[in-house]
Amino acid sequence: MAEQLQYTVKYANRTTIGIHITEEAKVEIRAPYGTDEATIRRVLNEKREWIRKAVEKVADRNHEKALPSDRYFDGALFTL
Repeated sequence: MAEQLQYTVKYANRTTIGIHITEEAKVEIRAPYGTDEATIRRVLNEKREWIRKAVEKVADRNHEKALPSDRYFDGALFTL
């Protein structure tokens, strides 16, 4: 069973629907004013696999940023 996709919708003066993955690995839909919910859900369903991979990639990148890194100082190795 597929899990429910959490997303926010931002309406703007534009002509296409865009999908943006934030730095916090959240899905943001950017849609033209007047776009109905059924159209947004259809686009999300069509792009579900791309969204999953993109969210995973951003989440992994954020996880790597949070990990301590090793640094050399005066020839000695330090873990930060």
